[in-house]
Amino acid sequence: MRLRNKCIGSAAVAFVVATVASAWGRDEPKGPTLEDVKALVGTWVAVDEEGRPTEEVVSVLRVTAGGSAVLEIEFPGAEHEMVTLYTMNGDRLELTHYCIAGNQPHMIARRDSAPNELIFECDGKGGSIDCAVSRHMHRGHLVISSADRMRSTWDMIEEGQKTYTADFQLARKRSE
Repeated sequence: MRLRNKCIGSAAVAFVVATVASAWGRDEPKGPTLEDVKALVGTWVAVDEEGRPTEEVVSVLRVTAGGSAVLEIEFPGAEHEMVTLYTMNGDRLELTHYCIAGNQPHMIARRDSAPNELIFECDGKGGSIDCAVSRHMHRGHLVISSADRMRSTWDMIEEGQKTYTADFQLARKRSE
């Protein structure tokens, strides 16, 4: 009986060591990933004061580039249409926002976001962005309350100060 217990104990230790060793060499994502953004694919419309979906399309997200990116078109077809491209860079979720302001702020997802949140902050890259003085979208915050509801807020910075927050309550548009 003692020999059998030693064999079982040795096998268990070997399994744990092998599992830890194989995970050690992997580049595991630490924080939000592109899969979190892919879960938002679809057409998102504004909701009214009572929380009912309207016909105003605010955002359309779709997977592109063989699954390696998510393209978001904000206000499709409008004069103020903009584009945001979400990608992974190693184990970091990033975005580049092609803004109506004529710039392209680059943002990185915070690793400490809650499971139902995606928080992006400008890293100062993206064309001529100077975070201290340039007028640009500096922070994005998505709070996903359910598979079909989210709040999207984006902070504009100018000369180092927040000057405007775009705040949208959104519902995923369902097919008829």
